[in-house]
Amino acid sequence: MRKVVHVMKSRKLSDKEQRTPQRLLHAAKTLFSQKGYDGTTIKELVTLAKANISLVSYHFGGKDGLYKACIGDTIFEHLKIAQKILQPVNTEEEFKIRLKMYIQEMLLFYTSEPEITLIILREFEQNSPMLNDIFENGFVKILNSLIQFVQAAIDEGLADPHRDPKIMASIFFGYLTHLARTDHLTLQYYKLSFKDAKYQAHIVDQLMTFFWEGVRLK
Repeated sequence: MRKVVHVMKSRKLSDKEQRTPQRLLHAAKTLFSQKGYDGTTIKELVTLAKANISLVSYHFGGKDGLYKACIGDTIFEHLKIAQKILQPVNTEEEFKIRLKMYIQEMLLFYTSEPEITLIILREFEQNSPMLNDIFENGFVKILNSLIQFVQAAIDEGLADPHRDPKIMASIFFGYLTHLARTDHLTLQYYKLSFKDAKYQAHIVDQLMTFFWEGVRLK
């Protein structure tokens, strides 16, 4: 007798089911940025997302997975952009162009992803181990791309060989992070915000001058 094998066809997801992960991610960004990981419950997440509670585990493996997904996807996309911009150069003009593009990309990241920015800054301050893999494979690699960008300029004879690429890149990267961390204070006391287009252009110009003057070969 011939053995009959039944093959189960994959069920096509409905439009509503396809949208559920995005609704959960949106709810996660909103609530985790406002209340933190510990302060947010799964019930609150699914209520805001208008989703069944079982779908958190189905799509993300639980609350931890949802938390990591809402941050990781954004950071890894930013990493790809940063690596594409921060390519080795062989002229001063190209160095400046790529550096400017990267500053603008960082500021765009902070302004377009305010919830993710708040979550990341909180994790930095708390030194939480939960996102170690995301930081290691995301932000550390972004910083390394910037370090290598400066080192390549030194190797090409464009930048001062006495400059430490890691220190220079850390100062640069740290200041951009500082902008996001203290924007509310700058707005409160100086009526300025990097989210304002005119002031943002001024920041880009000043940071470009400061950084280039710091690394260029005198």
